[in-house]
This record gives sequence, C-alpha cells and structure tokens, in this order.
Amino acid sequence: MYEAKESTMRYHITNPAAKSNAVVESKNQLLTPAQEKELNARCFLMDNFNLPADQLQVEHFAQALVQQANPTLSKIGAHWFRRFLK
Repeated sequence: MYEAKESTMRYHITNPAAKSNAVVESKNQLLTPAQEKELNARCFLMDNFNLPADQLQVEHFAQALVQQANPTLSKIGAHWFRRFLK
C-alpha cells in the first residue's frame, strides 16, 4: 500500500517518537527551502536559454546563495552536488 518495508512500518508504529531520515537530514541541509527554490529557478532560467547549467555552475550558484546568508562559511562540501540531486 505505502511501498515501505514491513519492518520499517513496524518500527514507526512501535516508536512513534522516532524521526524520519528527512527530518534528521534537514538539520544538516546547507540551503534553506527558499534558497533551493532560487537555485532551481536559476537553473531553469539558463535551460530556457538553451544553456543548461553544469555541475560547476550549480555549485557556484549555491555557493553564492550560501555566502549571502552566511558569509563565514568558506566553501560547500565536495559531495554537495550529488546530495543536492537527491
């Protein structure tokens, strides 16, 4: 019905206070949902001009957004792009 393993469903039924992975991982999220929306908009804008953004450009856009919000952060992580695509 929900396409979840029975053991996962049983775990969440017996541990109602357990947090999902999405909740736990959101604390480690580099961009806010608004920043992610902005990043997506920039990528789609480039794509509308037949200039699809490559990995370096997306990372550059993300770095600029993060620097605006938190100037003390030096650089996004090496594997940020792969996690962003998830």
